Amino acid sequence: MMRTLFLQAPSFDGFDGGAGSRYQARREVRSFWFPTWLAQPAALVEGSKLIDAPSHGIKLEDITPLARDYDLVVVHTSTPSFAADVRTINALKDANPRLKAGLVGAKVAVDPGGSLQAASAIDFLSHLLGSKSVTDVVSLSATHAHKVFDTASAQSKDLLELAQKLATQTSEPIRKRVAKVFHQGS
Repeated sequence: MMRTLFLQAPSFDGFDGGAGSRYQARREVRSFWFPTWLAQPAALVEGSKLIDAPSHGIKLEDITPLARDYDLVVVHTSTPSFAADVRTINALKDANPRLKAGLVGAKVAVDPGGSLQAASAIDFLSHLLGSKSVTDVVSLSATHAHKVFDTASAQSKDLLELAQKLATQTSEPIRKRVAKVFHQGS
């Protein structure tokens, strides 16, 4: 299974989540609702981690080093937070270039094409739009990774066989010549 990070990305100072709205706004009252839209799939993905950065005052520079520990990051986004969330994904991918990243939330559900055009860092929306849940995305990504590994393994085996055949064919004339020289010398 892919090591998965579910992330409510860091936001600007003073952002409190707006009683669960999670859009970029300031209010007089600090009030956080737990990000159930990330917590529920995180509970279903074995070994995953959930970070709710805004409610804990966690900054991007605190999260970026964690990218090395994961294969997949799922970030919740909205229209107002989209640009900041994409910057977060870019920073995570700079720290771990093999990291696969996806966005969930109203913005990408309503405008998947525009989201993909605006953010080249998003990996799986274009071919996994039919997924019913984030756990489907993780499962499909893991299946894809296994297929890639199996294909690479089979190709490595074929290349090894070809290299051995080439080495045998290349060395055969030399072996014959050396045998002939030693035979003449006896």
